[in-house]
Amino acid sequence: MIGNDIIDLEVAASQHTWKRKGFLDKLYTPQEQEIILKSDSPALFVWALWAMKEASYKAHQRKFNLPRRFNPKDYCSKLDDIRDNYILGTVNIGECLYYTEVHRSIYKLHCIASQERSINIVEYHTSSIDSIKSHLITKISEEQNIKPELLNIQKNENFIPYASHNGKPVCSKFSISHHGKYSAYILALTNC
Repeated sequence: MIGNDIIDLEVAASQHTWKRKGFLDKLYTPQEQEIILKSDSPALFVWALWAMKEASYKAHQRKFNLPRRFNPKDYCSKLDDIRDNYILGTVNIGECLYYTEVHRSIYKLHCIASQERSINIVEYHTSSIDSIKSHLITKISEEQNIKPELLNIQKNENFIPYASHNGKPVCSKFSISHHGKYSAYILALTNC
């Protein structure tokens, strides 16, 4: 299963004061707090670790069709490799391990999570959630050989999105995310 999260760094900086009392304790394990506080760019790692947790949560929720319950301190993040434009890491949720890739620019972070270290995906970014859904439907229609106008994006009882055709699910191996002025999706290029 896969998940993703996107963070508009400008919005994150303007709306959240990660330095306020109790913020880090509420969301991050002691080990994660150490990563943040010892970093040269603590705000970057606040949001990178958050994106890793959120993307992994989406993959985990989808894998087990779980109801919404996001408790970030239950998800333990570790960093494996930090470069100028990406951060590789892992997130443990119970017995499950998710590999994460955080792609970064000066404007945004986009994290992909999967239980496989390397997956074949389509990744698409834009500033419009409507454009994301339209582009995703086009890609799924190509993969499934179904006319795009016959596909819909819906959510199941646990608010997990899937594509349907004539009321029946045809693809669920994707994840949509939006924050601020950025939207993104990932679609696994395997049987939906």
